[in-house]
Amino acid sequence: MEDPQDIAEEIFKSQAYLIQGRIEYLYSSYSIFDHNFQELKHLLEKFRGAEPKDPIWNIERRHELGALGQDALRLLHNFLASAKTFADVTRVLIQARYQGHPFADQYRQEAVSRFSTSQVARFVQDLRNYMLHYSLPITRAHLKIQMQPRPEGITLESSFILDREALLEWDRWTTPARAFLTESSSDLDILGFTRQYHSLVQSFHAWIQRRLSELHSTDLQWLQSMQEKLRAAQGGGQQ
Repeated sequence: MEDPQDIAEEIFKSQAYLIQGRIEYLYSSYSIFDHNFQELKHLLEKFRGAEPKDPIWNIERRHELGALGQDALRLLHNFLASAKTFADVTRVLIQARYQGHPFADQYRQEAVSRFSTSQVARFVQDLRNYMLHYSLPITRAHLKIQMQPRPEGITLESSFILDREALLEWDRWTTPARAFLTESSSDLDILGFTRQYHSLVQSFHAWIQRRLSELHSTDLQWLQSMQEKLRAAQGGGQQ
């Protein structure tokens, strides 16, 4: 039985170990973004079920509704900031580690095709600059009442929205982001556009992870076999 310490040292000094760490580092930046989205989504979806008879809409408890709106704004801030962190961390790492490699060009092409012309993506990116460097967006609680064909009857939907007209007063929106605002038929449902952007990032991150796994398949298979070898050696040494 080989010495576990020798196996562990071979693993830690290997290129495969560095590659695995790189992949895990990218996943960490995505995980922060995803966690912030899930927190925001949980609050907004929970509020979505609030009906007019719900205590949160009681005029005497309006301070609670205001506090909930502040929480939604806080979580939106975290979502936007972590979206920027994910984009920057991913770009910097790939530029540094894959410069001159075909994967760097593939990454840039994918990023452009997925985000550069996407109205919702550019809006989220610009909203981050708006919120961090210009103003907090005006956020309101909104109750939507719709008449539906029977048997549904009346449907109710609570949401937190951003004031579209107030946003349009800012003169630094990119063309796709301004188009997203002007083409919206009403104020912006926070859950709607954050969910769309999260889906874009989730798909992009999955593509990156898949391509890196393909690109480094030999190294990663070697690492897996060495880790299994290490576990076996450690188990054998304990008997």
